[in-house]
This record gives sequence, C-alpha cells and structure tokens, in this order.
Amino acid sequence: MSATIVLSARPAKEKLEALLKEVQEMDLTPSEQMLTREETRQQHEARKRIIEAKIMRLKLHIGTLETINANWVQCIQQVLATKRKEEEDKYVKMVEDKRATERILRQLEAIGENLEQSNIEIIIENKLPAWILDRVYQQKEQEIWSVAKLRHFLVKLIQRNEEVTRSQSLDIMKEKRETKSKIGPLISNILQKKLRL
Repeated sequence: MSATIVLSARPAKEKLEALLKEVQEMDLTPSEQMLTREETRQQHEARKRIIEAKIMRLKLHIGTLETINANWVQCIQQVLATKRKEEEDKYVKMVEDKRATERILRQLEAIGENLEQSNIEIIIENKLPAWILDRVYQQKEQEIWSVAKLRHFLVKLIQRNEEVTRSQSLDIMKEKRETKSKIGPLISNILQKKLRL
C-alpha cells in the first residue's frame, strides 16, 4: 500500500512543482501607460483569468497531496493497529501459556522440586512479550528477584490487565449507548425541520 501511495504522490508533486515554476516565471509587470483604459482593463482581466486558473490548479494539486497525506496517516495507523494487535495476540498467547506454565510449576512444587533456579526464571522470561519483560527488569533493579516473585508479579499484571480490558469494554459500551441516545433526538430534530420546509 505504501508503494501505491508513493507512486500516486509523484505525479501530483511534479505537477505542483511545474505549476509553481510557471507562477514564478509569470510576467506581472505593470502594463504600458500608453494603452487605452479599455486595453488596460482587458489586459488586467486576462491576467486575472490566468491567475485564477493557476490558483484553481494549485488548489487541485494541493488537495490531491492532502488526500495522499491522509492516506499515509491511515496507512501508518493500520500498521500501528496491526502491530498492536500482534502484541495483544502475543500477550493472549502468553497469558494462556502462562497459565499452563503456572500449572507445571505448581505440579513441580507439589512433588517437592526446587523452583528457585535461574534456568527456570530464564525460561519464563523468554516467553514474555518485550513490554512485560521491561517491567520485570525494572522490578529486578529495585529488589532481589526470585521465581516466586516473578510468578506473583505476572499474576498481578495479568489480573490488572484483565481489569483494564473489562473496564475499557464497559466504557465503550456506555459510550455507544450515550451516542445512540444523542443521535436519536438529533435525527428526529433534523427530520422535523425538513418536514416543516
């Protein structure tokens, strides 16, 4: 998509540059004083038409570039949304995997295995998305870390994120209801005004 945007911008940009060059080269010197008023008026009208035509072309090319810029913004937002979705999917996968990992760790604890080993900590950390791992490392800088603390931290983080997700979904539903309740009267007012006409 980005290649298409670049290709569509090139002709508009070239036309705009050519038009700006034309405008730069325009002869706007005052007309000769030897001309009659009618000739002077005709010359001014001709220049005015030329200038108005160039202004219209400028607006057209600028509008095209603005549309292309809007397409760029949309493309960037799609890329960011895709990356965000990938991170969320990775997080969901990690949460599901985290629960499986947590079950395995509980089973190991139940049979008396020592979980406070650096290799277990490394295995858990390798399954974490970068943004969670960053938070883990921040916590590690503040205090001595263990597998138990890591597990506790991850459980709290998952619970907090689930609460945030639940809260946001409730807010979105509330906004939709409020929007519907505002749009209904607005539409009926518009229809009533149309009927009066």
